[in-house]
Amino acid sequence: WIIDPLDGTANFARGDVNFSISIALVEKGKPLLGVIFAPISSRLFWATIYDNYAYWNGRKIRVSQVGDLGQAVVCSDWSHILETRDQTTDFLKKVYGHVRQIKILGSAATDLTLLARGGVDIYHHVRLFPWDVAAAGLIAQKAGALVSDIDENPWNVFSKSILAANPVLHRELFKL
Repeated sequence: WIIDPLDGTANFARGDVNFSISIALVEKGKPLLGVIFAPISSRLFWATIYDNYAYWNGRKIRVSQVGDLGQAVVCSDWSHILETRDQTTDFLKKVYGHVRQIKILGSAATDLTLLARGGVDIYHHVRLFPWDVAAAGLIAQKAGALVSDIDENPWNVFSKSILAANPVLHRELFKL
């Protein structure tokens, strides 16, 4: 079991509602079950490896179908490890002139559920820990996202970075 009792700690500490509780059951680096609960909004997201869908409060969800990078909304985040922030800045410099909007919201687990339900089109983060994304990575995949690390390697819960998007946008990002 990989549990993050408070993903988005800085948000929580400052009264921002973008935080969640994340629980995943993992075997050999692959999540079997992922559950994210955002307590302020009562949003419950979940997925299992055995089902073809992800769910939000019991309803099936899918990533957006935006196929044009120029219409894409990107969500990224700053690592709390200051030495890695240049990598995020480099990514943002590469994409900012090609996308519609960039958001930085502060909770990897919650932000990936936003991607899974089509609220943003791309999610990027360069320095993560398993508790940040074990559950949300599975939810994003089951909602139709392609999920890799930032070097286009297959993602698992021990990957240090994540890039998730619908299949069309995921390919377009690596062309940049």
